[in-house]
Amino acid sequence: MALDARGITVRYGPVTIVDDVDLAVPAGGWLGLLGPNGAGKTTLLRALAGLVERAAGSVDLDGVDPRTLPRREVAHHVAFVDQRPVLPPGMTVGEYVLLGRTAHVPLLAMERPEDLQIVAEAMDRLDVTRFAERDVLTLSGGEAQRVVLARAITQQAPVLLLDEPTSSLDLGHQQQVLELVDELRRERGLTVVTTMHDLTVVGQFAFDLVLLAGGRVVAHGPPATVLDRDVLAEHYGASVQVLDDGCGGRIVVPLRRHANLVRPGQDAAAGDVVADPAAAGDVVAPGAAPVTSHDESAGGQP
Repeated sequence: MALDARGITVRYGPVTIVDDVDLAVPAGGWLGLLGPNGAGKTTLLRALAGLVERAAGSVDLDGVDPRTLPRREVAHHVAFVDQRPVLPPGMTVGEYVLLGRTAHVPLLAMERPEDLQIVAEAMDRLDVTRFAERDVLTLSGGEAQRVVLARAITQQAPVLLLDEPTSSLDLGHQQQVLELVDELRRERGLTVVTTMHDLTVVGQFAFDLVLLAGGRVVAHGPPATVLDRDVLAEHYGASVQVLDDGCGGRIVVPLRRHANLVRPGQDAAAGDVVADPAAAGDVVAPGAAPVTSHDESAGGQP
């Protein structure tokens, strides 16, 4: 299912949080939303799901605006994973994941065997089956994040909106979750939009990136275009080096602005103090090539 959003604007009182944003994601595509804290990423994602009121703009899911549908019907089109989900007390993990099938079960009816099978498969793929009988409130942050994603996957909606889906996960489970989402995207033609702060990781999975700042789109394109040292420095206020991973991806490495390389107890004269690591030359990982900015590659001055 393709997603097309035009002129999305969201205001909270007199404050504009999202300002005239256009997005287009083809069926089976993956779009990453980037930006510093307060850029409007989460609000934009919630607007796409029809969860916040839009001051202006439209969202089109193959001809359907989710805001015009009853919540039960929206669940057939869009699955949304909140960054800070509210977990109900007194409910087991298995019961919570089963809620993802609510829109598929007729009112006043019981879950069918196929519903239970879908739930079991989702829990197994996200490594949460062993938590099935635990109260959801006893889970760690990372465990809860995987359980919430399992519930979203059981909806089998064609559009999956993920707000910081790996923020509480360890490295192994982060990779497991994103690989699973990509596998479902390829299997089902799932359309994915996700917010993430890990620029290197989102650049490995998303086909296109949108960088927000102050609620507006300031950069849009493939990772090779958006993950640019000068672009990131301007909008994140960060000193970074961007490397080519040799496979078409980008590695974004934060650099200390004032790196004092003198160890405790070492004579300062024997140490090596770098005032601006980014200005000291490219930092190149073994086997990786540094990526220059657009100006540099065009023959301009860094």
